[in-house]
Amino acid sequence: MAKCIKAVRGGIRTYPWTSARFHAHHFIHYATTSLIVVS
Repeated sequence: MAKCIKAVRGGIRTYPWTSARFHAHHFIHYATTSLIVVS
């Protein structure tokens, strides 16, 4: 039971980081595409 709780807490801790990293990658891709279109 304790192991399960620990896994859930670990997942909650890593989820925002994974989400933020995904959004950052998406933003960089969008920004570079915009720069290419503008120039």
